[in-house]
Amino acid sequence: MNNNAAFLPDNYLLTGASGVLGGRILTELLATTNAKVYCMSREQDLENARRRVLEMVELYDPQGAVTDQLSRISVIYGDIGKDLLGLSNDDYATLTSQVKVVIHCAAKLSLIAEYPSLREENVVGTERIAKLCMQANIPLLYTSSFSVIGSKLYEPGFVLKEDCVDYGQNFKDMGYEQTKFESEVLLNDLAKKGLQMAIVRPGNIWGDSQNGRYPLTGTTVKGIYYEMIRALVETGYTFHATDDFDVTPVDYVAKASLEVVKNINTVSGQTFNLVNPNPPTYNEIIDLLRAYGYEVRNVPCDDYFQALHEDRMLLNGKPYHSSFTDILALVSDDDNLSEQAKYDTSGIQALLEGTGVSCPKLDSKLMSTLLDHCVAAGLIKTPAQQHPIAEISEEITAKVFMEHLYDA
Repeated sequence: MNNNAAFLPDNYLLTGASGVLGGRILTELLATTNAKVYCMSREQDLENARRRVLEMVELYDPQGAVTDQLSRISVIYGDIGKDLLGLSNDDYATLTSQVKVVIHCAAKLSLIAEYPSLREENVVGTERIAKLCMQANIPLLYTSSFSVIGSKLYEPGFVLKEDCVDYGQNFKDMGYEQTKFESEVLLNDLAKKGLQMAIVRPGNIWGDSQNGRYPLTGTTVKGIYYEMIRALVETGYTFHATDDFDVTPVDYVAKASLEVVKNINTVSGQTFNLVNPNPPTYNEIIDLLRAYGYEVRNVPCDDYFQALHEDRMLLNGKPYHSSFTDILALVSDDDNLSEQAKYDTSGIQALLEGTGVSCPKLDSKLMSTLLDHCVAAGLIKTPAQQHPIAEISEEITAKVFMEHLYDA
């Protein structure tokens, strides 16, 4: 897209700067702009809040390329869970007079929490940020999620378009996803009342494509798909699945998001799916793990899930548990959870044409980069150190045996 009239603000307000995506967006802002960045934190201890933000920048900038730019970061107090963001009237007015654009990444993320516990921060909090933008007459970039697809994820042939969010999907047992959906609906309604905004929907965010960097230990929420990698390496077991498996590097999401901001005057009101346009399948992920050197054995799906459910997948003689396998054990009785949907990326690809920003395809080189960081960060062992790995026992555990007796 022609950037002759690019929007280049000199002051940003960024929420969620100590998170996976917010930290990478902040690093990108320091590397590619001269703007001041106000990073909002609900921590009262701003010194500690600043330390957490700087740790995230250091993670994503191992060579120290932006070290001399850190003075442009201003960590300020603000809580999206409170009216006026928890600020006094004077401080709120000062903030609205200084900031030229808001990038809203902060959210309460949980794959198991129920909707009521997430709504105040994720939906009402987004509304508070939007009202600040409307009052200050400044644009908003909202970070949603491709999970707004809800139950349509399992519908063969369904495509999540960039120009629509409400397909009549349901969000049964999808509290977080529902809050993202409702926030998009809210912002689209406010856009009709004058809010200048754009929405991005990141996919499964993985590490930086250049160095593999990802906050595996620096945040309270570690990506569930890194837990998947850990479980695959530690157990050495998998199952056959041909579903697409999105792998979207965090640097692509950050750079694409900032391109949307640059073009906010021409794309206001639009939504963009920031997913990998060439997603691998789950089986291809497994093949890349094997190519890296790991032993990963295939077992039939039914046997795999039953072993998890009955605590028969044993590592060092004990039932294996991880956040990933525990989630799989919960859904193993449902035969209709094959992810069938696709995602339209035509809008974002048109926007990025000529910018040099694109989402890399997951190949052996990128997978090696991601896995190298996992090893260096201590998430997984090297292929040479992988053993011992798990075995599936034919004997049902005493715990599950007693449950079966009780059920009978």
